[in-house]
Amino acid sequence: MKSESTTLQGLILTRQWRDSVSGQSLVYWLATNEGPVRIEFPGQESVFFIPASSIARAEPVLAAQLKWRSAPVELRCFSETDEPAIACYFSNQRDLGLARALLHNHHIPTYEADIRPTDRYLMERFVQGTVEVSGDFNFAEGYLTAENPKIRKASYEPRLSVVSLDIETSISNGNILSIAVDSDDVRKVFMLGKTRPSSLPYLEFIDDETTLLRRFMTWFAELDPDVIIGWSIVAFDLKFLQDRADTLGLEFDIGRGRSPVSWRFLDRGQQRVYAVVPGRVVLDGIELLRTATYSFESFSLENVSRELLGRGKLVHDVDSRAVEIEDMHRTDQESLARYNLEDCTLVLDIFKHAGLIDFAIRRSCLTGLEMDRQGGSVAAFDFLYLPKLHRAGFVAPVVDQETIVHSPGGYVLDSLPGLYRDVIVLDFKSLYPSIIRTFHVDPLAMIKPGGDRIPGFLEASFSKNHHILPGIIKELWQARDEAKKNSDAAGSQAIKIIMNSFYGVLGTPGCRFFDSRLASSITMRGHEILQKTRDLIEDQGYTVIYGDTDSVFVLLDQVEGEVKTAGSRLAEYL
Repeated sequence: MKSESTTLQGLILTRQWRDSVSGQSLVYWLATNEGPVRIEFPGQESVFFIPASSIARAEPVLAAQLKWRSAPVELRCFSETDEPAIACYFSNQRDLGLARALLHNHHIPTYEADIRPTDRYLMERFVQGTVEVSGDFNFAEGYLTAENPKIRKASYEPRLSVVSLDIETSISNGNILSIAVDSDDVRKVFMLGKTRPSSLPYLEFIDDETTLLRRFMTWFAELDPDVIIGWSIVAFDLKFLQDRADTLGLEFDIGRGRSPVSWRFLDRGQQRVYAVVPGRVVLDGIELLRTATYSFESFSLENVSRELLGRGKLVHDVDSRAVEIEDMHRTDQESLARYNLEDCTLVLDIFKHAGLIDFAIRRSCLTGLEMDRQGGSVAAFDFLYLPKLHRAGFVAPVVDQETIVHSPGGYVLDSLPGLYRDVIVLDFKSLYPSIIRTFHVDPLAMIKPGGDRIPGFLEASFSKNHHILPGIIKELWQARDEAKKNSDAAGSQAIKIIMNSFYGVLGTPGCRFFDSRLASSITMRGHEILQKTRDLIEDQGYTVIYGDTDSVFVLLDQVEGEVKTAGSRLAEYL
């Protein structure tokens, strides 16, 4: 197809970088009204920064092993010394990682050496989740593609195609028994078994495992969903399919354009597995529910579906289902197909019930992170904070793994044990975000010298005029009020979680701006506010029987019917 210049909007589904001898390419897949779109930015350099005073020592260290270049920039190092920064450029991320290690061994500090190039490209353009793309597009391999288009932030409401995937496996010989997919439009089960007709319209029998896996991948490419959901889908379903494909000598290429799945393994006490399926978002129900602050006694599919949907799996003995599954495969394969498909349907219905797709989209658009990013509070903070820090003239340090100083936790008032009848709870609305916003608790505000200052704690003080985080919180606060006004529950919840995470980020050594003075200036201000609140309440003749972090429990000695009125009056007084 002849290239045509056009502009379109979309949601970023996946992002990857590719290192090669010719340089580094950044690849993004989007969901748009025109269908899936792939955009690529070849010839991109990776960059980090070092203090200008270190360049003379750094040059011989790097020149001996790497091809690189340096250039002065109008940025300063975020530190007490406030030194000018020098940018160090590399043709690929691999060389950047080696350079960082070499400089570390020579005690030369690096700045922003831990930022992914795909994230940096977006954050420097303030692109978060949704994007406007302008350029010359071609139609290749069934998709629109563009090279080096212009991108900028955009507001876009995506409509994503979602499928739920689940597999059943044999515990005796370790092979695939069946693969099921459910969606609003399509239901399908591929079953290992002698080819024959079935009374179930969605069931297809396939003689051998190799043919089954090939048939599934071909069918899946034709279905071409934007989002794959499941239960432990990465650690179990996709990983199992990958392992079987490897064993059978097949390419596990369920990404768009028949791209293979790529994997990252992180072991931090427990093994975490990440799968990147180019052009498709993979969302695990367990991880997403946890991110959305759901809590269950057990996150098993059986338990969660019982609690949220009032129904569960189609097996008689859930605890011994592996044996029952093998029995069904031997004796009643249509029952196994129903069971496999019902697991998909349960996951699909849980996602709908909890609004998890909308939540993942809103979270991505608010933070700039991938929809399937697990946790990511520190990364979200970076994505929002660093572009504004650069505009303020600074580059950020890398995470200091050696600095571990704890700040005090939330304050707990002495309690008055007993049984009480008329008690009200007064809760501060987003106390810690309010403290950050009101008292300008902010990394830049703390190191920026001179001017009017707001006192903090542990000898910290904060600039009244030079700050970033209070403005970010103000924007999020306004966005949450708007979400509530529009009955956007997913958006409101996502914003609340992000705002409340900022204190935790500043208080963790995993944050590049970690300083005990920052977190302590939040928590100790909270202590002060809680104690002052107790004093004000008791001045009104009431008794505070308990208080914890951001709430107080007040005993009201009122006649029946006046408790609510008294509580409202007291809240207004405070």
